[in-house]
Amino acid sequence: MNSAGSGDWSTGATWVGGVAPTAADAAVILNTHVVTLTDTTCVCDSLTINSGGQLAVNGAADTKLIVDKGIAINSTTGHLNLDMSAAPTKKCEIYINADNGAASISTAAIATANGGGKITMKGAQKTPWTLTRAAMTGGTTTSVDVDDATGWRVGDKLVFATTQAFNSTPKTDVVTIATLTLVSGTIYTVTWTDGTGAGGSVANNHADNCLVGNFTRNLIVGPATASGKFTIFMFNPGSNASGGTFDDVEFRSCGGTDSLSLYQVMYFLQDFTGHLGINRC
Repeated sequence: MNSAGSGDWSTGATWVGGVAPTAADAAVILNTHVVTLTDTTCVCDSLTINSGGQLAVNGAADTKLIVDKGIAINSTTGHLNLDMSAAPTKKCEIYINADNGAASISTAAIATANGGGKITMKGAQKTPWTLTRAAMTGGTTTSVDVDDATGWRVGDKLVFATTQAFNSTPKTDVVTIATLTLVSGTIYTVTWTDGTGAGGSVANNHADNCLVGNFTRNLIVGPATASGKFTIFMFNPGSNASGGTFDDVEFRSCGGTDSLSLYQVMYFLQDFTGHLGINRC
């Protein structure tokens, strides 16, 4: 089904026929139309963004789009615009429901020297890693001060790196922030209750100045199912200097793996010459 004009995805008047797409519909955003995700009920079978069309997000609310067969941007002026950088308290989730691993977010439909469409994926900035200011004891510690918790929020996942000799048993800990209390400047006291040690504590000892990472983001792109996989393809965006921006995004199972590295994301951005700011992915 084609878009009838600019408007909210879930509003019938936005679409030809007066009904929002269902999971069985191939949705197409036409020239000059800006279709905006405003809630968590958005679905379609496939999504095509044509010349001059745009899919955008509304940072005023949590939003979600589930696409079964992937997203194609069919023109240099088509724009997949997922910019959540100014909405740190809200979350946008884009799920490609591809159990067969074949679906993608792609500009491949115009893989020519004329360039590819534009993809913007920007989450809210936050400190991705910092250092603790005290030692932690396995089986006891449920709070610690950290040097810089800028942008961190209750519910974020933290990873405490190993400070013990490596062996076959991991010495890292993963916890969820329960409270954040400002000490001074960027220093915060962080507490948690879901550690795997006694009483929700960390399970391992960690020395002072332990690396702690916060990789929780408010823009999530990945498969809709645990077994799903998807790929990001960008072909020849050379004539579109702003062809892609990727900042503070949480990718899940991109490129057919259960975990994602910077290398894997860059591998699939073929011939990419636009801005690539995936350092905080």
